[in-house]
Amino acid sequence: MLSIQERGENRTALHLTFHPLEGPQSGRRGSLRQAASGRRLLYLEMRNSYPGSWRLMSLRWMAGTSFIIYIPFPMLLMSQNYSVLMSVYYKEHPDYLRQSMQSIYDQTVPTDNFVLVCDGSLTPELDAVIAEMQKKFGSRLYVHRLARNGGLGNALNEGMKYCKNELVARMDSDDISRPDRCEKEFKMLTTHPEISVLGGFIEEFIEDTNHVCSIRMVPEKQDAILRFAKKRNPFNHVSVMYRKSAVESVGSYESFFLLEDYYLWIRMLNNGYQGYNLQEPLVWVRVGKDMYKRRGGWKYVQSQRNLFKYMAQTGFITGSQYQVQSLVRLIGAIIPNWLRAILFQKLLRN
Repeated sequence: MLSIQERGENRTALHLTFHPLEGPQSGRRGSLRQAASGRRLLYLEMRNSYPGSWRLMSLRWMAGTSFIIYIPFPMLLMSQNYSVLMSVYYKEHPDYLRQSMQSIYDQTVPTDNFVLVCDGSLTPELDAVIAEMQKKFGSRLYVHRLARNGGLGNALNEGMKYCKNELVARMDSDDISRPDRCEKEFKMLTTHPEISVLGGFIEEFIEDTNHVCSIRMVPEKQDAILRFAKKRNPFNHVSVMYRKSAVESVGSYESFFLLEDYYLWIRMLNNGYQGYNLQEPLVWVRVGKDMYKRRGGWKYVQSQRNLFKYMAQTGFITGSQYQVQSLVRLIGAIIPNWLRAILFQKLLRN
């Protein structure tokens, strides 16, 4: 039986339960087995030796024998895990959903709890993809179906109820995670308990991932994240992995047109939770002309103004900052879509 205890920065202690084999070989050798009880005969202390591996610093047998071995980091993570939370609705393209789910299947450290929320009735083509992926994931994929489409925030809150792990990775149904995305995030969060929400850069593409058109970069550390959040969303939602308990403590997702995640981050930051962004791309994000259309219109302007008003009311920004940001959003909403696309590429992307 294996348990893990943190013992300072980059050090982990493991306790193993040893049980001798039964039968003719008894007395000559033994085996490690999961058991509800047993005598603890081994004690291991491990330290991070180089990226991606762990060196066993000491192993004490009852007789005093010592060993030095190396254990790959993914093997250490087998005793813990993370959940993946995704929502899909009827307008999604079946091929995009398949690619997105496949990217989760291909993670170097696989999840043991992939929660997919069907936000209302889906098309037969989408249901076929889900059935196909269910066979591939097996019991690791849990599909939760909602009778009616209630929006992204509602779907994610419903799905969160079925995330059995404390760490939850968000994923969109048309994007593609890099193969080592979840391993990097999981490793960071398990070694830095002070971080509650972790994200990274995203690479935006139109046709396929070989044709990246822009990169959305976000600040790394807490101070820079707080400054950035006064003007723009400080995390790329599709890239984040967060602590479920922290998200739930501020009320989880709440209805906020196209800004459910931004509103969540502000509430978490206002409550003192720490954020961090890895300074590297973690996810390929599918974009097109529709993305810039969604950033226009009075409904989106009003949603942004309401968010910045909340930020001013809670003291996250000043009244003058609220006025400036409201004006910027108004201008961005009324300009033509082609001009908005150019401004996004030139000013808000790298």
